[in-house]
Amino acid sequence: MHTPTPLAVTFSLRLLAASLAAAAVGSQPVLAQHAAVQQQLVQFDIAAGPLGVALNQFAQDAGIFLGGAGSLTEAKQTAGLRGRYPVEQGLAILLAGTGLEAQRTGPDRYALRQALGAETLAPVTVTGGLAATAATDTFIVDMSASASKTDTALHETPRSISVVTRAQLDARGALSMPEAVQYTAGVTTGGAGFDPRFDQISIRGFSVNTKGDYLDGLRQTPGIYATPRTEPYLLERVDIVKGPMSVLYGQGTPGGLVNRVSKQALDAPLREVMVTGATHDRRQLAFDVADQLNEAGTARFRLTGLTRRGEHDRMIADDRDVLAPVFDFRLGEKTTLTLRGQYIKDETDAGVGTYVDNGRPTSLRISDPDYDHQRQEEYQLGYELTHRYNEALTFSQRLRYADLDMDVRYLDNAGLRPGTRLLDRSAWSVGSKVQSLVVDNNALLRFDTRNVAHKVLVGVDYQWVDWNNRIGYQATGIPPLDLDRPQYGNVSLATPAYD
Repeated sequence: MHTPTPLAVTFSLRLLAASLAAAAVGSQPVLAQHAAVQQQLVQFDIAAGPLGVALNQFAQDAGIFLGGAGSLTEAKQTAGLRGRYPVEQGLAILLAGTGLEAQRTGPDRYALRQALGAETLAPVTVTGGLAATAATDTFIVDMSASASKTDTALHETPRSISVVTRAQLDARGALSMPEAVQYTAGVTTGGAGFDPRFDQISIRGFSVNTKGDYLDGLRQTPGIYATPRTEPYLLERVDIVKGPMSVLYGQGTPGGLVNRVSKQALDAPLREVMVTGATHDRRQLAFDVADQLNEAGTARFRLTGLTRRGEHDRMIADDRDVLAPVFDFRLGEKTTLTLRGQYIKDETDAGVGTYVDNGRPTSLRISDPDYDHQRQEEYQLGYELTHRYNEALTFSQRLRYADLDMDVRYLDNAGLRPGTRLLDRSAWSVGSKVQSLVVDNNALLRFDTRNVAHKVLVGVDYQWVDWNNRIGYQATGIPPLDLDRPQYGNVSLATPAYD
């Protein structure tokens, strides 16, 4: 038997090592290709429901073969999957809580099986692509679509954004938009003092009442006097975006914008009724119901309403009636249509100012609470259509028509009568109407280059507004107000005719 010399042994080992290294290098492109496929992000929009149906849709969207006995998915449900995920991660989320797992058997091939030794856990709902508008019961969220018109994580958005969630609104008991946002950094409310007629909100010192007021990403347009108002109970969240936003939203204010996000239709049933009472004879009834309209879960609805009667300080009315239906339809695997309506009827007082006696403010109202009123009625109708052509390209269109009517009358200070404590008053009336149509079209392209994910948004929006404002005035036939012994309820004057 011949024993190799040390040189020969060394040479043989080096040759073997070199051969193994060459084989490893030669296999790297194939392994890297499979790894890249597994890490590629795929857009999913799978509703909660029967597991078998959801897995079939998942396999089609991901372009994979998924096998297994049909009995494995029988009577099992899934919480659904929405967002962009790698195939295996998305599959694991879809199967969470079912006691099943998917085993990879080859390139783009998986087999469904019972999880070995696994304990069945409660389903976990993971919110992905709809997180920017989805319902949440937490104080903190990590997604917003208001600053980029795309669902983007807050920490990836180069903007200062504050989000007031539904949980925060409930905890604060917010009854108006100023109350909803008044604790937000950089935001001030009530710049003109107490005034229940309008939602006075400023960001970084700039008023956003006229050009920074948005609902579901579409501007709410005011007239000269009439201004849209929003009931906080109808909202899922409020996004406050600080800084100029004209690149995405057109002409606006340097301070930023407030985007009110409406409540969405839900997969799970919801039944909520609230009855509240408070000082100043305030009574309020609110309800919020939601459910699916068919067994397949492709049609859903939500109906939110509120009625309130009461007053603020100084006998200022605070009455409101609200109704907001939402219908959501999945028109196939790639198209969704959401129909929205909203009706708000408000009544408060127009003349809420008090008399200033020799530079000293008093609590004495100049107008008469029984004569004074500001009645506003508004309805909105709109839709949101989204179609996903493929994993990369998505088109969306939002449209809303709004009609706002306001009827106002009040008494104003016309000066003291010489040598007396009697204050003359003049009567004013205002009729204001605003009609608007807003539409926003967007095409979103997603693609990856190496380890960088890109979003390219291209869009065009259109806005039409028509408003008219009428004013009436009368200076005679009005009883004066005795500043020492004020009496109210003695004004029988008709509403001044419009000029």
